[in-house]
Amino acid sequence: MNPFELSEQICDAKTKALLPKYDLVRGEQFSVWDYSGCTQTIDNGNKNFFLEVKNREVSSTAYDDTTFLEVEKLNGLTAVANQYDADIFYLVFYTDCAYVFNLRKIPITDVKISQMNLVYKSKADLGTKDKLIMELPFSAGYKKKLK
Repeated sequence: MNPFELSEQICDAKTKALLPKYDLVRGEQFSVWDYSGCTQTIDNGNKNFFLEVKNREVSSTAYDDTTFLEVEKLNGLTAVANQYDADIFYLVFYTDCAYVFNLRKIPITDVKISQMNLVYKSKADLGTKDKLIMELPFSAGYKKKLK
């Protein structure tokens, strides 16, 4: 098993442990979303959602009260979610906790767009690449304790 596959397996286990009540469907490998699902709304209707998951092997305190999402990833998630009138969630695991963001509900004034040189890889390490990122303040998400 290569490092990418191992990382995906770890994310799967952590996501299912954190969200056991949801019947999550895994996206295709390398798709724009990691999971999709459906929640019951207050009027007993169903609301579709797409979920992007990241596993960061550091403490949340290693960051200045923010996390980041690649703008390209957000654009892809938005395009898919718009087809299904779905919510978009971003779940970020740290060693000490997890944060869940409903990307549809974060005001643009709460985020900062910047550029970051990131590792560019999929199954193989392809070096680094400058990418636009959206910095999300932890205060815009929900903090979840890990068991």
